[in-house]
Amino acid sequence: MNLLKTTKKNIDSSIFLIFLAIGLFVWTSVSANEPVEDKQFITVEWVVTEGESLWHIAANNVIDTNMSVEQLVYWIKKENNLDKETIYPGQLLNIPIELTEFAGQ
Repeated sequence: MNLLKTTKKNIDSSIFLIFLAIGLFVWTSVSANEPVEDKQFITVEWVVTEGESLWHIAANNVIDTNMSVEQLVYWIKKENNLDKETIYPGQLLNIPIELTEFAGQ
């Protein structure tokens, strides 16, 4: 009798953990692909130098935007009409800076 209760309890715990793991996986997959919120950004012009990549530029500017590096790379590609992540020295890119306050406040 005790063996049956213990087995049932272990199976119930296992099923709960499986559903919890599936739920966490789905939640993280969906939230990782969420688009950047509609925030007000001003942009600055960035001149690409030799050896820079979108990921390097995004990593250097991520603090100013309150986005993840991945979201910032996506934003830069979208706003600069880039199909790929290939950029060239001398190319001008618009880089966002989050607008947190209005001038004069």
